[in-house]
Parts: sequence; C-alpha cells; structure tokens
Amino acid sequence: MMDEVIEQKSSWPTLFKNPTLYFSTRRPKLGFVWLAVALSVVSALMEAVVYPYILRSPIYVQLFSKMSHQEVLAAKTIFPISTIVGGVIAPWISLVILGFFYWIITKVFGYTITYRNAVALGTYVALFQLIGTLFSTLATVITGTYIASLLSLSTIIPSSGSVASVLSRISVFDIWSVVIVTIGLSVYTGASKNKTMWIGVLVWIISMFI
Repeated sequence: MMDEVIEQKSSWPTLFKNPTLYFSTRRPKLGFVWLAVALSVVSALMEAVVYPYILRSPIYVQLFSKMSHQEVLAAKTIFPISTIVGGVIAPWISLVILGFFYWIITKVFGYTITYRNAVALGTYVALFQLIGTLFSTLATVITGTYIASLLSLSTIIPSSGSVASVLSRISVFDIWSVVIVTIGLSVYTGASKNKTMWIGVLVWIISMFI
C-alpha cells in the first residue's frame, strides 16, 4: 500500500504545501519541459505588459533626452521586440546555465544528480522567481510606475548606500527558491538539507553575477 502511495505523483499544490513529498513522488526523473514552456510564455507576456512602463521610467526618460528624435523612434521600435523575444528565450538559457551549476557544484560536494534533474530543479527555481516578477508586474500596472522588484529585502530591511543596493537585488522569492532547491536536491541526492542548502546558496550567488 505504501509503495502505491509513493509511486503516485502528488498534485501541483503539494509543491507549496509539502515540497519534500512533491519531489519524492516524482523520482527518479523530474519532469520540467511543459513547465519551462509555460514559464517562457508567461515571461514574454509580462515583458510585453511592463515595457511601456519601463520606457516611462526616469532612467529611460533621461537616456532618451540625450538621443535624437530618430534614435528615440528606432529604440522604441526595437525595444519591445527584443524585450518579448528575450522573455521567451532567456528562461531556457537560464535553465541550461543553472542546471550546469547545480550539477557541477553538487559533484564538488561529493553527491550525484543527473544533469536533467539539475535542469529540472532550475525550472522550479525559475518558477518561484517568476511568481515574484508577477507581483512586481501587477504592482507596476496598478501604480502606473515601473517596479523592478516589489518584495526586495530593501523594502523590508531599513538600509542605505551599498547595503541598500545589494538588498534591492534580493527578493523574498529568491529566498523561497533557495529553500525549494535545497529540498529538491536533498530528495534527489540523499544528502541532508543542511548540506544541499549551501549548494543552493552558492548557485544563487553565482546567478547574481551572470
């Protein structure tokens, strides 16, 4: 009876309620292709929604003020196309890179995970980060002002200067994604969560600079 329960895949909401059970019922091969397709489509749609607000943001207004009329028109024509195309392609490139680092750093720590499962775990990291982007997109539309990261740590922890700059790049969804990948790596490698947490943190730090 227990074997039958384990073999049956848990539902999607289980990922949020009980990630350990979710990943355990998806061994040995974690699916990710359809999730990745959905992420790229949603990402492109959100990019299409926010780009008019990005063009009206102070940094772009200042940039356009230094350009000729023809240059501004060309930029405003190319920008939405490149933004939407980037929204479709970027998630796939990110998955390949994230998967590689999860795979290689897991090996450095002395554990084993297939590259496919490493990429799949990267997809779930992207999912939680996209949820954060969704909140920022909704806030942008509601306020009419472009908001890059609605729930960054800089909005929660009082800070200034370089500390505020660093905290502004870290959202609660980044932390959530590290927790999820910590659990996933633990399930797929058999290592303790205390050890896989460091793999998740290291890859997240690396991802901030690539």
